[in-house]
Amino acid sequence: MWYERELQFIENRRGGFSLKYRGYLFTTERRYNNTVNWVCNKNSNSKLRCPARCVTQGNRMIKFGKRRHNHGAVYGVVAKLPVEK
Repeated sequence: MWYERELQFIENRRGGFSLKYRGYLFTTERRYNNTVNWVCNKNSNSKLRCPARCVTQGNRMIKFGKRRHNHGAVYGVVAKLPVEK
């Protein structure tokens, strides 16, 4: 199910974009024609391996995966300024 939400995209260290949503950061997993698949940035952490995923369409639509985060949200993380996408 798609939800219309305000999404925040921030520039990451490699010059790409990360999705910041409700205290969680996601990195791009795969791009399709008009959607982007995102994986929680804690997925690469060998201890956590967070299974949370989502898909965005444009800069306002988001669909959540079936599996939830296995860690808490982090608010107030210092990051680069949001980028209009």
